[in-house]
Amino acid sequence: VIKRYVEMGVGISIVSGICLNDSDPLARHALDRYFPKRTYGVILRRGKFLSPQAQRFIESIDPRFFARSRPAPEITD
Repeated sequence: VIKRYVEMGVGISIVSGICLNDSDPLARHALDRYFPKRTYGVILRRGKFLSPQAQRFIESIDPRFFARSRPAPEITD
């Protein structure tokens, strides 16, 4: 919806790179110097059953994603 409004000339928007693709008829301007890098990860409930769907999702993630990531800090109660 947001990209469509920009295409229609209603305004501009700031979106994450995941929202953009090469076929979009939109101009892009990098804002890396204004916004911090984001780190994403997968969190699980410790010691709990993982559904087959959740297990499959984790298995489908490119292993290089985890190689670039730093381990999450240990959370204590």
